[in-house]
Amino acid sequence: MKKKIIAIFLVCMAIMTGCQGKEEAKVPSEEQKVAEQAENDEDKAAALEEALGDYIIEPNDALKSVFSRTWNVTGTEDVYVLEIDGTGMKNEEALTYECGFDEDNQIILKFIMDGETEGITYIAAADATGYGLDLTPAAEGTAMNLFPSNMTLLEVSDEKAKGLVGCWKDENANEYVFEENGELIIKGKETDTPGSWCAVEKDGVLHVNLLVEGGSLEFEYEIQEEGKTLALYNRSAESWYYWYK
Repeated sequence: MKKKIIAIFLVCMAIMTGCQGKEEAKVPSEEQKVAEQAENDEDKAAALEEALGDYIIEPNDALKSVFSRTWNVTGTEDVYVLEIDGTGMKNEEALTYECGFDEDNQIILKFIMDGETEGITYIAAADATGYGLDLTPAAEGTAMNLFPSNMTLLEVSDEKAKGLVGCWKDENANEYVFEENGELIIKGKETDTPGSWCAVEKDGVLHVNLLVEGGSLEFEYEIQEEGKTLALYNRSAESWYYWYK
């Protein structure tokens, strides 16, 4: 697969012109504007290709809003702090980063440490929890997992999470089977949907994430009535749901 992506940047330029003395400012024709813009875009694309190497990233501001947080590198003491403006730090060392999509719609993330020109390009994907990022180097480099620093992944044996294990029923008679190994089975009236689940503690609040093919559902949760009722709060919908054993 040819690993090369077209870079598309939208550049907004404000040009102020004025008149000196009685001399009128010359307004370029539309043909001149188009020709000049094409030449500028070609120069910019060439510069980007040289800077980013084999990968040219189509920038995506929405991705930067996702990446802009503090990440711990799982299994190490390394910490990345990424800002929404594309700057950041790795263990107190300054860096910049680029992110976007390649021609295969994969998420691309590139770190460039200050003083370096090459940087390391990764293919990024959500990890098995749905909260972290698995980063696979596009060329040379070491794969790593990034996990949000404000979250703690709860083991199934943890007192805060083990009460989730078992079979829960909602008010529509759907069943949700939480296995000890992290597997999930959603039993509907006509079909069963396999998936996985995990629990985290974020800023003192318990969250459970249900992952199935094509998406995920995250809830804040409380286990009530001696483990017989699971109260779930969907913050985006601002709604409470109740499942029962």
